Amino acid sequence: MNKGLLSVSVKPILSADDVKGGDVIVYTYFHLYHEAVVLETKGAGKTSVKVSIEHYAFCGILKYKQIIEESITIRFGSYGELQYGLPQYEVFPIEKVAEGLSSSNDWSRISRWCKLPRKRSRFSFDNRGAAGTDSTVGEIEGPISMIIEEQNQDTDDNCGPVNKESLNDQASGTEEFGKCAECVKAVPVFAHNEINVGDHITFYGRLYDHHAIVTEKLDTNQIKIIEATNTHAGSSSRSFFWGKAFIEETVKTLDFAHERINVVVYQNRKFTKAEVACRAREYYQQQKGTRDFNYNVFRNNCEHFATKCVTGKPFSIQVVKVRMVVKLFLSRGFMGISDERMRNTKLFEKNFICSNCNEMNTRLLSVSVEQIWSADDVKGGDVIRYTYYLLHHEAVVLKTNGVDRSSVKVSIAHYAFRGFFKYRKIIEEAITIRFDGSCSVLQYRPPQYEVFPPEKVVERAKSRIGEQRFVFFSNDSSHFSRWCKLPRKRSQ
Repeated sequence: MNKGLLSVSVKPILSADDVKGGDVIVYTYFHLYHEAVVLETKGAGKTSVKVSIEHYAFCGILKYKQIIEESITIRFGSYGELQYGLPQYEVFPIEKVAEGLSSSNDWSRISRWCKLPRKRSRFSFDNRGAAGTDSTVGEIEGPISMIIEEQNQDTDDNCGPVNKESLNDQASGTEEFGKCAECVKAVPVFAHNEINVGDHITFYGRLYDHHAIVTEKLDTNQIKIIEATNTHAGSSSRSFFWGKAFIEETVKTLDFAHERINVVVYQNRKFTKAEVACRAREYYQQQKGTRDFNYNVFRNNCEHFATKCVTGKPFSIQVVKVRMVVKLFLSRGFMGISDERMRNTKLFEKNFICSNCNEMNTRLLSVSVEQIWSADDVKGGDVIRYTYYLLHHEAVVLKTNGVDRSSVKVSIAHYAFRGFFKYRKIIEEAITIRFDGSCSVLQYRPPQYEVFPPEKVVERAKSRIGEQRFVFFSNDSSHFSRWCKLPRKRSQ
């Protein structure tokens, strides 16, 4: 389906007659392919035509992109018009295309949403930095880039009746679903409007994250959540690992400036977000009479409760990670924990990730490395790998500062270790790379990898300096480095 959708032909715009209101155009925007919807033409000259467009506009680093109406000049030959037309494509009439601009995930998604009638799927998926699967699963071809799917914003605050028998339904998807640590990802959120009723939300904890289901959005930065929470009695009598717990409905005030808040997105969904909220309320009502939840940190914790609401099948990605870390440490020590290729292999062998994620990760993590033996071997925009506190570690080179016979000084950006029980933070730091082969450059380069230009890599790295959102195996220094280096393809 995606191949048919994305194989639309492109006709170069060589005259004013080649473009009109309702067309979808493609052009280069901040060094990336970009699509927009033409609202109207305003005037033509010998070499160009002025048009009014609507598109997702770049508003600055770390700022939200916004759909705006904008006037641009199309120079003949540098723009193309996507040939969505009958009989291959069912399309809206011209006036409907211009009317339809609303909200979607990015410029290509919004352009197709305006142009093509279609049924929207109910799943969403995100992966910040690690490889994942696209919305279509099949042969993986072409250059590798980061693949990320935005949250589906289709949700309904009114849930309607709940089928009580559905509470025991199994999650849809493959047999592997529910165990794949890549198909379920926590996405950072930074504002109240990024959270929807029915979302699976997480709050950072030093030992483990806390999970809940959003059941209502209140004023300002407040939401109502339903959560499985261990009680003081359970903690004191049998420790926090197991014991008496409750399913509670509470009001949560969100502090985006100081809290690490994530929304968990799923590649496979059995229930809509409205149904998820209703299921959480149903569990809460059922448990109110007994006030008893058989809490076990490994088998029945707050994450098990939240995933059961979303999929019908309880599981915990945190538990999967703990088991994996213990096994890798016992077999290979600290290097085993930080070796991403080994982690991926072991996860797949133990059925902790699905075959599609394994295949994608294998390609992404098989990048070759070249040891640094001279100053010519490293430059700004490179991703380097070296040993850092006994672990494999990756960083982005911002610039070289000076060189002598045996070493080169460079400025890097990376997630730095700042002490036990302290948040890791992305910082700029000066280090010395010795010409002894102990430091290597990861060979991300075309045609195997689609990469940003070096200056763009540096710009992206600097934009996240100061960030304190480190998460083992999903947002660590290697994920940060890949995010800086590799463009992310956004698909719905």
